[in-house]
Amino acid sequence: MNDLLIYLDNLVGIRSKEPQFQLAAGDAGRTEFLSLRCDSCHQGKHSLENRADTISMAEVQAMMWNHVLTTPRTRSAVNYDEMAGLVGYLWSLEPRGDPHRGEVAFAKKGCGNCHADTAKGAPVLSERDLSPVSLISAVSKHGPAMRAEMKKKSLVWPRIGRAEIADMAAYLRTRQPAAAKQVAAR
Repeated sequence: MNDLLIYLDNLVGIRSKEPQFQLAAGDAGRTEFLSLRCDSCHQGKHSLENRADTISMAEVQAMMWNHVLTTPRTRSAVNYDEMAGLVGYLWSLEPRGDPHRGEVAFAKKGCGNCHADTAKGAPVLSERDLSPVSLISAVSKHGPAMRAEMKKKSLVWPRIGRAEIADMAAYLRTRQPAAAKQVAAR
């Protein structure tokens, strides 16, 4: 994700444009998943919620390609908005991560330098929606401004691996107020 942001930030025709990329929220995708009756087949051993591994965009593409063979012919085509919701939902099924490792990574990456206190100008992350889809959306929407602010403060943009981001989100969820924890757990 970082490499993509840096690449996009350096394209001449892109520099002056506001970012437009935003994924659908996982909850909206779950609604699509249910309204399209995907749950009628995706249960038991075919359940998507119980996967131990992550689902990549390439895997979503392959799943949908191969899905043509198993989808009932009476099923109507999935439109763009429905597919955006389904992809958001599939990505929200990311494994949860380990809170202890997340606390270590959060400190090691220096995230608390900006995200521990609103007086520092950045949102307190433990008060936010921490689903993988929301995190991707937030970084794609606010990443360039974050990067510019970090440059002003002479901070280096940290590299964060996929296990680390899941672990940090798990850690931050343990710090959420009780009501927010219930929303993030969905």
